[in-house]
Amino acid sequence: MGTVEIIAEKLKQKGWSMNQLAHHSGITQAQISRIMSGKSSNLTLATLRAFARALGCSVVDLLGDEDRKKAA
Repeated sequence: MGTVEIIAEKLKQKGWSMNQLAHHSGITQAQISRIMSGKSSNLTLATLRAFARALGCSVVDLLGDEDRKKAA
């Protein structure tokens, strides 16, 4: 499972839309939409931190398996 899929699952668990994630993270809904649709590969550490803070988890919790291996 990749990072985008993990974020989508976290949103589903919270019952949130991308608009709600935007509200809680401070990242624009347009940017979140581009990330989630794969149209933007520019998922920065700052964006991941904002998502993690909003979703109540750590940045590592949002990383896909390949990214976790690279971080280790």
